[in-house]
Amino acid sequence: MVNLPTNIKPLQQLMVFKRVDMYLVTIIYFCAFGTFIGCSVAFPLITKLQFKEIDVVKYAFIGPLVGSLMRVVGGNLADKFGGKKISILAFVMMGIATLGIIYFTQASQHNFISYLLMFLILFAFSGVANGSIFQLIGVVFLGGEKAPALGLSAAIAAYASYLLPKLFGWSLASFNSSASAFFILIVCYILSVIILISCYRK
Repeated sequence: MVNLPTNIKPLQQLMVFKRVDMYLVTIIYFCAFGTFIGCSVAFPLITKLQFKEIDVVKYAFIGPLVGSLMRVVGGNLADKFGGKKISILAFVMMGIATLGIIYFTQASQHNFISYLLMFLILFAFSGVANGSIFQLIGVVFLGGEKAPALGLSAAIAAYASYLLPKLFGWSLASFNSSASAFFILIVCYILSVIILISCYRK
């Protein structure tokens, strides 16, 4: 970040919204960073409701820690193989992990260890996606556009810390299950992959 321009006026920063790319990268970054920050809040809530016998405080920190560490890995892999490829891989793995969470929260497959493992995979690859998409944004936006594109997309994605708990709350209240909320996340991951394949070369 030290190499990014720092003398850009606020109104100039908003000019990035004239580019379609700004909306596209914001969507995919919202899905990635949103999963990380949103699930950091939602994981304890879901675990407490789905696995009442578990002391969730003992496990709440692990997912965010794994996601934070994997962000660096995602950035490094994106530098080597390209942000598009790594981001697609990450979203596919996030979708698989989410399906695993749905499966292991069913009454017939009520298994906390497997559920926790799936959540850790989700956190890990959301971290990878955060790093790779950050690298991709830096490639798509050059010069004075880079700093506002990175900052504004991250600021918008941060709203997931509010929206995802609301989404899971709605799912639990309406269906007595978190599955509907997770299926919506899977749709978001599919949309992100479509955007990456359709709109970006590397």
